[in-house]
Amino acid sequence: MTSYVEVEDADTYILSYKLKRSAWINASETDKEIALNNATRIINKLPLLGTKTDDSQENAFPRGGEANVPQDILDACVEIAFCLIDGVDPVKEFENLTTISKSYGSVSITSKEKVNKAYVAMGIVSLDAYILLLPYLRNLDTISVERSS
Repeated sequence: MTSYVEVEDADTYILSYKLKRSAWINASETDKEIALNNATRIINKLPLLGTKTDDSQENAFPRGGEANVPQDILDACVEIAFCLIDGVDPVKEFENLTTISKSYGSVSITSKEKVNKAYVAMGIVSLDAYILLLPYLRNLDTISVERSS
């Protein structure tokens, strides 16, 4: 799979915009490529608006007749990869969605609460990435009905 973003471009983005970037700086080129590929895979699996520009294209973007991948998608890919390199695990984040732990002295309570963090459930491990991706996501709270003849 071809990533939305090349490692060099991700390096430039991270060095320009991110704090606490030592995990990324210290990561190998191979690990950065893997993180960007995983981020691309996460984006490609999202419930997106519209259709691919070309049915034969490898990735979900560009869409709707556009020739290029939107900058927001490129930035979201880097944001997700940055979190993955920093050790954020999408599976653990999903499992932790509803787990709340509280301690009172020597007593500890762990409970499950319903929390609406749909972006974590979709595998998006970065709130910044989710905000960038939000305009491209279908509203899963609605159902579209079409009549065919």
